[in-house]
Amino acid sequence: SFPTRRSSDLLVPDFVEIIGEAAFKDNAYVEQLILPDSVKYAESQAFAYMQNLKLIEKSSQFWTDKEDIYDGSNNLQDFVVRSDGR
Repeated sequence: SFPTRRSSDLLVPDFVEIIGEAAFKDNAYVEQLILPDSVKYAESQAFAYMQNLKLIEKSSQFWTDKEDIYDGSNNLQDFVVRSDGR
C-alpha cells in the first residue's frame, strides 16, 4: 500500500501497473490523484474512504471490475480521462 501522505496532490510513479486492494483507503489528505498511463487496473477499495479526494486523472486504458473502489469517497467530483498517447 502507498504511505499516507500529507500532500493534496499525488502523482503515482510511472512503474506502477496495478493499484492494490485498499492502497489509498482512508487517506485524508489527497485531493487530486494522477494515475500515469502505466496504471491499467485497480483492485477492491483502492480509493475508498478518501474523504478529501475531488479529482482522479487516468488513462483511457485504465479499468476495473470492482464496484467498491470509490466507496465512501463522497467528495469525488471529477474524472479526467487522457486520450491514448498523451
